[in-house]
Amino acid sequence: MLFSLNASAGRVFRLGERRSLDLQLRANNALNTVVINRWNTQLNTNTFALPTGVAPMRSVTSMLRLRF
Repeated sequence: MLFSLNASAGRVFRLGERRSLDLQLRANNALNTVVINRWNTQLNTNTFALPTGVAPMRSVTSMLRLRF
């Protein structure tokens, strides 16, 4: 499969007139599907044309920032 979905969401919370709190979430491979990125191309082997590597699994990072 050659499909991967990355996602991002953010929100700003106002804390008075000058201060704010920023929250942000980022996800790589959000659907957690297998993404094959390497194939065996060596001829005369039993594993010719089979996948040999995959991309990393889902990862989620978050950020919280106070602005003043």
